[in-house]
Amino acid sequence: MSGWRRVLFGAAGQGSRRWVLMGLLIGGLPGEGVMMAAAVSDPMRLVVRRQAPNGGESYTLLGGADDHLSEEAGGFYVVSARRWPAGLVPVFLHRRGGEERLERFPLTGWEAISEPLFFAALPEREGTDRLLPGRWVCRAWHEDGAGEFFSWDLTALEDRIGGRFDVDTDFRFASIWKGQYVNGRLMLEIRYIEARYQLVGQWIDGRLAGEWTRINEEGRGTWEATRGKGVAIPPSFRTVRLWSYQTEDGSIRYRVEGEPVVKAWTRNPKPLCLVWRKSNQEPD
Repeated sequence: MSGWRRVLFGAAGQGSRRWVLMGLLIGGLPGEGVMMAAAVSDPMRLVVRRQAPNGGESYTLLGGADDHLSEEAGGFYVVSARRWPAGLVPVFLHRRGGEERLERFPLTGWEAISEPLFFAALPEREGTDRLLPGRWVCRAWHEDGAGEFFSWDLTALEDRIGGRFDVDTDFRFASIWKGQYVNGRLMLEIRYIEARYQLVGQWIDGRLAGEWTRINEEGRGTWEATRGKGVAIPPSFRTVRLWSYQTEDGSIRYRVEGEPVVKAWTRNPKPLCLVWRKSNQEPD
């Protein structure tokens, strides 16, 4: 067995040890209103909202920032990237009760095959969490000194943390079962088949670092992590809140700040996320 497999997912079987080393890396926070540069030259894409045949609404991600809203569709701009950008949260399109829902977490148990429809900014009141979302690269060590690099993608909703391991590696078989971030302290429970691991960490000299242990069995070690890159938002775009509403029949609808809504709709007290409009773009 190769070194990294021995360290990270050690062989199962009688008399053998199996370890999963967990880690996570957090770098500096981008400046207010401007994300760090990334490999994506033009990350802005247009999401359009249209009437669905069943009477509901559907959401489609179009091409580049030059796309425009048609008369029959409402929409807003988002960030599109293959790797999760630092400081932005993923938004997934799930089908629930026959309608499309926009949600901040992947489906439980399907994290490895769940791809975000787009990425958005965190609402203002979730400022402490903007340190966590995005791609992370980790260095982890077992107590015997063996170590390896790997990565994962994180998302946050207030103090709840979730996400997935790198879907292009064998790490995709592990899952973040529970996660919480409170007052600079990260606590995660990781599951890999029947094995369970606990990770704790905190900020140390501009990075996140801590210890991992295997729950109820032998195995422990340390880790430290740094965050990946963000994206540069063009200055011609401004953030607007994206709200969810419940209609009279219990369906869910989404509207950006300033769009007209039916008076009988009930708005969720907290916005789903922040999306973008061009500075000269006004709601229909």
